[in-house]
Amino acid sequence: MHSNSVSERRILWNETLNACGSRGFLNLASAKDFKSFINTYDLLEYHLHGHRYTWCRGSSMSRIDRAFASPACHRQFPDMVLTRFSRGLSNHCQLVLGPTTQNWGWKPFRFFNGWVYHLRFMKGSEEFWRESCRQFPGRFSLVEKLSYVAKKLRGWNKMVFGDEDNR
Repeated sequence: MHSNSVSERRILWNETLNACGSRGFLNLASAKDFKSFINTYDLLEYHLHGHRYTWCRGSSMSRIDRAFASPACHRQFPDMVLTRFSRGLSNHCQLVLGPTTQNWGWKPFRFFNGWVYHLRFMKGSEEFWRESCRQFPGRFSLVEKLSYVAKKLRGWNKMVFGDEDNR
């Protein structure tokens, strides 16, 4: 077992910073040392869930941000994955190590007020309602009709405004 004192972490951090050249890139010798460190301590990388890249600038993209842990940690927490979130103002995406995203089932429908300002919203929603009436005829199928329209509006929102879940 290795110590994890503040002074040892500070030394490791300073060595990591010193291993980078003046432009912030890890030099070849330091990269080999880092790979040796990972192999020596048998560290395993966490799977990046749902995305391929963690950094971008312009049209350049790369997966430079990663997370490692010991095999014991992987056995103790087998459902852990690395999840990427939007990058905000940085070139690096936010990463969170946590349990596998679970499907909790039905999500409540959300109406976005900005939809009504879109030129095609009213016409599209009317068409979705007419489709639902053809799909589920009769007055006792209101829940099915509303569910159908909600599903269509979610798809329309994703097509027009983008996938809000992956921003």
